[in-house]
Amino acid sequence: MNKKLLLPVAFAATVLATSCSNEQQAQEIQALRDSLNAANAKIEELKAPINVQSDVFYPVEDGKSLVVANPIIYNVAIKNYNPYDEWSVECLKNTNSTAIANMIFQGVYKGKLKPIDFFSEDQKELSIADVKKLEKQFSRKQIGQIQFEEYWYYDETKQSFYKDVKSVVLGYELYNAEGEVRGFQPAFKVNLTMQKPDTK
Repeated sequence: MNKKLLLPVAFAATVLATSCSNEQQAQEIQALRDSLNAANAKIEELKAPINVQSDVFYPVEDGKSLVVANPIIYNVAIKNYNPYDEWSVECLKNTNSTAIANMIFQGVYKGKLKPIDFFSEDQKELSIADVKKLEKQFSRKQIGQIQFEEYWYYDETKQSFYKDVKSVVLGYELYNAEGEVRGFQPAFKVNLTMQKPDTK
């Protein structure tokens, strides 16, 4: 075979392969450009001015409040477990956790508050014997958390924000092997008398 003929053929094959490779690269580059353009379009969309509805006003009626939480449930630590956390020290310095626990238990023993099993879906009421058994297992000094269920209201006329507590759950401290608090166990739930205002 004539070697002089092989060179042009080989050259043509190389050019063809390079051409295919370049075409594939061009397609990949175009795909990246398309993806980049789409991303830029999304960024521009996100950068668009946000409509804060500054022109929307809630109707104001004298003597009525707007319900802004219906309800809200959250946990609050009533003890500071980190003495180096200066903010927690400041926040809790005027909190009497012992008085809170004593008042709830006193209300239960006097029959003014009904202790409800926290894990019961049908609001099963605990007996006084159940509560006393709980007190033998845990000390009131171990109560370090309260779960609140509240309704929040905003009075637009008075420009005042206030809360109405529907129920509280006392939480006993649970400890790890090193004696550190690792969590809380619910004692029981009590429903409180609410002072629900006139709402719109």
